[in-house]
Amino acid sequence: LIGLDPFVLHERFLSPKMASPLLASTHSTRPSHSAFASSVLLGRAVGRNSVALGLVSRSPKVGAGCRGRRRATVVSALPSLPPDLTSSIAASVTSLSSTATGLSILAGVIVFHELGHYLAARAQGIRVKNFSVGFGPKLLSYTPPSSETEFTLRLIPFGGFVAFPDASEFDEETGEERQLDDPNLLQNRPVLDRIIVISAGVIANVILAWSAIFASVAVVGTPQTSLLPGTVVSQVSDAAGPAARAGIRVGDIVLSVDGEKVPANPSSAFNVASTIRSSGGKTLNLEVQRDNEIFPVKVAPKCCTPSGDALLGVQLSTR
Repeated sequence: LIGLDPFVLHERFLSPKMASPLLASTHSTRPSHSAFASSVLLGRAVGRNSVALGLVSRSPKVGAGCRGRRRATVVSALPSLPPDLTSSIAASVTSLSSTATGLSILAGVIVFHELGHYLAARAQGIRVKNFSVGFGPKLLSYTPPSSETEFTLRLIPFGGFVAFPDASEFDEETGEERQLDDPNLLQNRPVLDRIIVISAGVIANVILAWSAIFASVAVVGTPQTSLLPGTVVSQVSDAAGPAARAGIRVGDIVLSVDGEKVPANPSSAFNVASTIRSSGGKTLNLEVQRDNEIFPVKVAPKCCTPSGDALLGVQLSTR
């Protein structure tokens, strides 16, 4: 809590119109109500939507009944944010965080890509002028001893590049470009060497992708699907259909159809649906489980659609 004299609060934070009820209340000859009155009146002056900031108003010594005692109250001083605005801000922050994460991952992939170019070049003895993480102005720079490669960190971290020395230089005497015959320049290497350097970036990305997959499988594992016998009624699509009239509800489990058990396999829902469609509208004897209760249900599908399918009025899913 911050102890604030009402006059300081008036001079530094509030307009005279807003602070006048507060000042009037603190000079009241009824000290027993002054702190409460200042809180209420200031709350009215600021508005209904307000949050407590812990500003403590201290009443001066007025009247014999006060006896120099100071009364403190928490004063509402700033308006709170509307719920819709708060939700919008939270959504924007979440979106910004997701965007930053995505850009960071993309930057890492690009740097690994450029690392492939660099390693392929150096493995063949090809000269590399610069290996840069990011774009724009340099922030950090380092050139190892006995190496011409400059490693730099730049202002915009989303990306990177590998630069090779030029294969020509300007001849000041003749005023012409002169081709260099250095065999360690990329441009002077055989086609196969250049292909290896150029394709190494893509190869590095493939290695990174497979490494990420294997690492995730080794650490987290693969999802395991455990199927159970029966098929689940996921939706009663026709409220006046045969299934609804027979008392079948969403969440019921069909365990068997005409005495044939529904096995635990990914195609169980499709197989039961096919049996219903090809029933021709005859009555089916279903064994249905609801919670811990198993009971028989007799139902005759509605026959038939122009294509000859019988309909029960439900949607089924694998259990």
